[in-house]
Amino acid sequence: MNFGLLILLLLIILVVVAWYLQRANGNGTATADSASGSPSSLVSPSEKEPVFSWWEQLPSDLQFDLAIFLAGYTLEVWNKYTDGHALTWRNSTSSPWVRLDPFLLTRTLQSLRVAVNGHERRAGQSIRALMEEFIDPVVALQDGTWSTDYPVKKCLLAIYNLLKSVIEKDEATADHGLYSLSIGQLLDCLDLSGLYSADEIENLLTVWKKSHNPGSLASGIPV
Repeated sequence: MNFGLLILLLLIILVVVAWYLQRANGNGTATADSASGSPSSLVSPSEKEPVFSWWEQLPSDLQFDLAIFLAGYTLEVWNKYTDGHALTWRNSTSSPWVRLDPFLLTRTLQSLRVAVNGHERRAGQSIRALMEEFIDPVVALQDGTWSTDYPVKKCLLAIYNLLKSVIEKDEATADHGLYSLSIGQLLDCLDLSGLYSADEIENLLTVWKKSHNPGSLASGIPV
């Protein structure tokens, strides 16, 4: 066979093999991209911006009133838990047991309702005394020496924040976001407790909105 012809045939074979390998490699890449569900060059969408909570737009007195309204429903979560659990803990293995009054939240909400009805001076003394009763359980929850169900924890912290907001509202260092924080915690409690569906919670909010906004947007409450 002519030596030049042999070289030509070898070159043709090499070109064909190279083309075949390139094509096979390209198909493999496409398959991998298809298996991943999206092209490899596709940029993942950014996370959604957090939804603005409408109650943050309300005046502080309406935020407080909404929190009191919701707290009344979260008491069911608290009472259901306390019926079957001892509210006790120890700060250390050598310290005595601490016991929380299961009616603390009920008593607190009663005093807060007195305050929201315009009798803050009469409620002030009891509110400050109640605040002292919250210190130990709140610290125990933060330290981990006392653990409880998450919705129950949210309920206790929400009412604690309401107390704190009432006591500190006229102070220069007052945290004016406590009302809004408390509302969020109360809604979390209702949602995570399983006692209320999302629709039922929305209906509760609608009832409150209508009772404070009879057909107008003057008070800033979205209907």
